[in-house]
Amino acid sequence: MPVMNRLQSVLKERGIKNPNQLKLATKKADPENRGLSQRSSLNAWNDPFWSPSAPTLHLLCRTFNLQPGDFLFYVPDEETNFEVLASGESRPMPKIPRLDVAIEMSKYLGITLEDLALAAPEKPQGFGSLHLPDV
Repeated sequence: MPVMNRLQSVLKERGIKNPNQLKLATKKADPENRGLSQRSSLNAWNDPFWSPSAPTLHLLCRTFNLQPGDFLFYVPDEETNFEVLASGESRPMPKIPRLDVAIEMSKYLGITLEDLALAAPEKPQGFGSLHLPDV
């Protein structure tokens, strides 16, 4: 039952173009002038499985006038399996055939998985159908 994020595409719509701009925007909005760390900014921007802590969620929502549902969505258990990482950890993966190929393609093209899914033909060849939930 992973919670996935689409923060990158939401922030791009608001003019934030990269993780550094995300970090600077949160630093300006944080009364203690800390904002997100570089690592948190990169994870939030690049990892669709990144889930913010409560203080980070509060900071993101306050900085960008968002609700959590604007950039986080839930994938039910029956649509999920688990990938075992080289470190021995496991992380949830949605049952999207060849998701790893789709992720690499989206990174190479510089677009989000959501944009890749929208650009894909009805029946993509090579990695099966890619479908992300409407949010």
